[in-house]
Order: sequence, then structure tokens, then C-alpha cells
Amino acid sequence: MDKKALNILRKYYINWRNREKAPTEKEWDYCISKGVFYEPEKISHDEMFCELKEFAEIISVEDTAKAFLYSLSSGDVRYRTAVASLLWAKSLYEHEEKEGRIADYNFSYYCTTGGCKCNVEEVDWNVYNAWRMFPGAGVNPDYGQLEYALFDLREFYKLDPVEPSEQDYYILNRIFGTIKKATSANKANAVIKMIKQENILDVTADEIHALLGVLSMCSVLETNTEKGYLHSFTNVEDREFIYEKDYSYPLNFWRGNDGINYDAVEEIFGSFSADRLCTENSIATDTKAEKAQQDYLDKQKKSLPESSFRKDGFIINLTSQERKYLALNDISHDWEKTEIYSKSFGGRCFSRFTCFYDGDVIVKYVHEEYDYRGCLYQHYLEADTNLKTDSRKMLLPLTKRGHQKPVTASNVMAIMPFGCEFDVWYNDETADMCLRNARNNQHVEIEKTNQLKNIRSESDFHEFMNWYISTCPPNYMNKVMEMKTLEKQTIRYKVGDIFRCEHGRNNFCYGLIIGKIADMKKWKEVPENHTIREQMGKPIIVRLYDFVTDNPDMTAEELEKIPLRPSEYCMDNDIIWNVHKIVGHKKLTEDDILFPLIISRGIPINPTAERYINPNLINVDHFDAYVEWGTAQLFFKWNDIPQEIGQLILLNYGNYPRGTSFFIMCDYCGKTLAEILEESPRNAIKDDILLPENKDKLKLAMKGLGLPQDAGFDEFAVKFGGMTRKDYLKKIMNL
Repeated sequence: MDKKALNILRKYYINWRNREKAPTEKEWDYCISKGVFYEPEKISHDEMFCELKEFAEIISVEDTAKAFLYSLSSGDVRYRTAVASLLWAKSLYEHEEKEGRIADYNFSYYCTTGGCKCNVEEVDWNVYNAWRMFPGAGVNPDYGQLEYALFDLREFYKLDPVEPSEQDYYILNRIFGTIKKATSANKANAVIKMIKQENILDVTADEIHALLGVLSMCSVLETNTEKGYLHSFTNVEDREFIYEKDYSYPLNFWRGNDGINYDAVEEIFGSFSADRLCTENSIATDTKAEKAQQDYLDKQKKSLPESSFRKDGFIINLTSQERKYLALNDISHDWEKTEIYSKSFGGRCFSRFTCFYDGDVIVKYVHEEYDYRGCLYQHYLEADTNLKTDSRKMLLPLTKRGHQKPVTASNVMAIMPFGCEFDVWYNDETADMCLRNARNNQHVEIEKTNQLKNIRSESDFHEFMNWYISTCPPNYMNKVMEMKTLEKQTIRYKVGDIFRCEHGRNNFCYGLIIGKIADMKKWKEVPENHTIREQMGKPIIVRLYDFVTDNPDMTAEELEKIPLRPSEYCMDNDIIWNVHKIVGHKKLTEDDILFPLIISRGIPINPTAERYINPNLINVDHFDAYVEWGTAQLFFKWNDIPQEIGQLILLNYGNYPRGTSFFIMCDYCGKTLAEILEESPRNAIKDDILLPENKDKLKLAMKGLGLPQDAGFDEFAVKFGGMTRKDYLKKIMNL
């Protein structure tokens, strides 16, 4: 199939960053013309059921079984899942559409037999095409549901019939042999690792998981109580998908002691495979043929990456001037180099790791990666370091307690570079780069301009660097020298301190520390089950001034006139490591104090252990609505939630807030609401209702809580029993 069209399918239906985006009209038309996108279809539950049963009658199990085998050596995943879809369709019994339950607050109806939503206006078949074309890649596909089975058999019916080769039988027998090696308690993940280690298939672990899921649905991997679909059927609501990766039933219940159901193998494959797939032919140990096959694969693994990289240079060849501005040492003609080639990212990318030696000391390394399967992805990393080796074979330990390790890419890169490192990558959609010194936690802010985001090749990179160098401020090299030579610092800070953030090379933002979580955890005014008490590390509460300036010397008096953005919980790393420098202090006022307003679906205060052990007990009736603003809290039983609060929970995906930002980011300072939504529409569904992009939700929240639309922090605290801003200021002044 067309690679460009598949990349677009992956971009919008696999990449989670683009879930809120839609393909452009041009992309949509292109993918439709290539048969990769499908128009949405109005089709009812009963219509899907009838059509599925028709396909189950006209498609033979033998044809789909041959197709499954054929897909192993060919890698053509279009043929992979049809056998599971067919057996599922044959076993699916006739049922009423109303055999379902209320799934969420807006009464979205869900058929718990066929596993599909029943009241949707249109079905987006592209979701299921992404499951079919990218097994396990970024999604957890449940192949056992009505929409997928119908789509899969529709598309399979259009394909040409295929015949498996001897290589296909060899691969499946090796998989069966590997499964037999599993210990009695091993789960599917252990088998996946063993299949990867033996290089049976050059695919990702997720794709192997999906493949084993197909065998499991076909009853080849099942248990005595949890059966596949060869002779039985299990409703969606009875499958108990407990863990994130347990999306294949009954594979999530299968263990090593359940073994392989060769009766199912014989019933599905026996009509055409003779005795090729019997238990005696499973390859559990190395044979001469297997060793020859492995030697061939090893040879390819070594030669393909090596032959794929330029012999006359790197993916990106930096000039001496570019290295100067990127805080890197130039490459000396006296240095010698060695190269290590490999595959990475589950075999999707080729890698080259180049070490530069001054004698037996590694003084620089370059790591390159690129996708060789048609998608544009290239990555270049260069770092200055100082690692002593024993004859360039073993890394000498950095301390007396350390041990020697072989000189490998992973071992060298695991040691923090002693100098600066530069990192740049680009793909079909965007590009980014980073310039930092991890030893002292200093970095140079590189603006996320269109010149940067549009890099797609080495020539684009050099064009960007010409612009970058020409626009550097006069003091830029001072910043570079500081980053290269500054000793690591630990800064003491206090509530009321003002810090400065670099925003690109020419601009700055400012922020105000209004609280320390570590101190607040000791306050009796903070409830025992408050989210503040769940924060790990040493977070702080900060508010950023909502502007960007080229003035690095703003005073507290000047900043007093600038409005503050809503507060955020952030780790204090950027402050204690002097990444964002303390530049002033102010006496806090009530106007400075604000906390996030959080509305979410939350687990009850005292959930019983049984509810965690038995997932059947976890349903909407056991969840409460949770509201928090400052130290005031509200809990609602699910059936008692005000309508407005219920709507907000759905808009916020019902997340229970426990997270803290690792870095203090000023990306949204000084931007209009339109600019924020254009750049990052997902920001509109963050937990904090006080964000400017959530102003309509704030009005809805106040209405649901019985407060005026313009009610503030103090009104909420007074009504629901929390600390007012005045109370908070008294408390921190006594610290």
C-alpha cells in the first residue's frame, strides 16, 4: 500500500499527539484515492450484525488460516487478523441491541455482547484500519468487537487468495517451540521477550503481542476456563481486561502451563498443512537449519545498517562555526574514530555510534538514527566527554567502587557527558533540537520557530543554522561559555522569590513562587486526602507573569503591574539548579495567591482493597466527583453530581489529578487565547478550570456549585471550609 498514505493514517490515528486534530482536505483526498482512508458510514448495530454473518458464511476458515501463515514471512498485515475475525463472527450469537449498559454520564450506549457503541451517528472505519495496518502501535486494539470484525472481513474479501510457504511453517513452528519453553507461571509478555531474543520475527514487541492475540482468539492459546472463539463465545463485559497491555482475550489469562492447544491448530490449519504444524515439529532447540537461518539474519543485521549510512560523513555534518555556536568542541585531525552499527526502536531504525579517541580516551561521540521503513525520521546527537578506556575495549570506572564495562553505545551514553551535548531530530511533521550541559543543568533556549520546525534534511538544517547564527544576540557567546564552564550550583529559595526564565535567546519571562508543597504537607489545614499530600519530591506552587520581554533586569515594582497566570504545581529543579535565576523578592499580597481549581472523577476516600483486587466491582457507581480549590474539597456520590459538574468531568476525561510538572514552562506567557488554542488545543482540557482557555467551563463550574459566575477563591473557601487568601498569608509568614 502507498507509504505516504499509511504515514498519514499513522499520524492521525496512531500518534496520540494528533488525536484532537483532523487530516487536511488534501491529506484526506490523497488517502481516499489510495484506498487507505474510508468515508464514515451510517450503519446500525443490527445492520452490522447481519452483514458480518453474511461474510462469516462466504469466507472459509481455510482461506483465512492460509492468509495468517502467509503474513508471517511476507509481513503483509492485511492478511493477519482475518482468521480471528472470522471465528469470532461465526461464534457471535444473535442478540438484542439493548443488551448493554449505561457507560458514562452522557448516556453513551454500549453493546456489551458485540462490543460496539450503538447510538453513534457514523462509524469511523479509519480507526479500525489503523488497528489492522499497525498492530499494537500506540493503541490497544480489541479485535473481538463488531466494528473491527466487520471491517476486517470486508477488506479481506477484496484481497487475492494466497498460499503459505515453507518459511511460514518454519516461523510458526519456531513460535510454538518458543512458547513451549515458557515456565508454568510465564505470561504472554515473557513469551514475547523470548521470541524477540531468538529473532524469529523482525517486528516490534507490540506486533508480536497482537500476533499471539490472534492465536489466542483462535483457541490456540487459551485456558481451561477462558476459551477462544473456535467453539465458544465470551461477551466483552466478561473478558476482564485488567492491565493496560492485556487487550487480547483470552491471552490475558493464558500462562505457560496452559501450553498450546494442538487440537485447535489441527482444526484450523490441518486441512492443508498435513503434519507440518504438529507438536513434534515445533522447533524448541537449535538445529543446523535454524543456525544457518540465524547466521543469515545476524549477517543482515550487521550489514544492512552499516551499508545504509554515508561513508563520507554523518547524517548532519556540522561545520566548525556551527559547533562553536552550539557549544561543541571541533573535531581534531589527530583523533581516531570507531563505529558501531545496530538497530534500535524495536528494529524500526538503523543506528550508528561513532566514538572519537584522543589516545585511549573517548573525547566525543556522535549517535545517529534514521527510520528505514519509509517514514521520515532522522536523529543526530553529538556530545563532548572525557572517558578513559583500557585499549579502547573497556570503559574504566569513574570511581573506586565502579567496574569496567565494554565500550558499547549504551554504556558510553549512559555516562553523563563531561561537556555539552547537541541533539536534533526531524520527521514528517516537525523538528526540534536541544543544546545543554547536563553536568551543570544549563541549556540554551532555542526558539520553536517555523525555521526550526520545517527542517526535513541536512540542507534545511544548515539553512536554519545560518539564520540562527545571524540572529544571535551580542552576549550569546558569553552564555555559551557559561554553559560550558559553570560549576553545578544549588540555590536556596523562599516563598515570594521572583525568578527569570529565558524564553529563546533574546527574550525573558518572570515567575513568582507562592508556596512550598513540603511545608504545606505539615499543615493541619490541608486535608489528609488532599492532592497536595500526594505530590512526590519537593514541588512548589508558581505563578508566571503573563508577558514576554527583552528586559533581563525587571524589578519587583515593575512586575507588580503585570497580570499573573493561574498557578501551577512544578518541581523545584529549575530553581535549585539555577536554570531559572532568582532575581528579586516581593512581599506576597492576597492578589498573588491562587490555587488550581480541579474538577474530576475520583476514587472514593476510603476504597476497599477488594475493589482493587476484583475489577468487576469497579464501575461508575463506585466513583465520586471530586472538586478542589485551595484546601477546600467537595465529594459527590455519582448519582448526586450536579449536571454542570458532570459535564465538566466528561470534558476533562475524568482524570484524578496527582501530577506535577517536572519543568517550569513559559510557553503560554504573553499569548492570546486564540494563539494558545491554535498551538496546543489539548491544553484546553487540562485539569485546572482557571486557565484562560477554560473560561466557559469556569462559569459552568460556579453554576454547578451554587456560586455566582464571578465568584473567587475566597468565596469558595468560605462556603466550603478552606483557607482564604488572608489565612494562607498568615500561615506562610509564620514559617
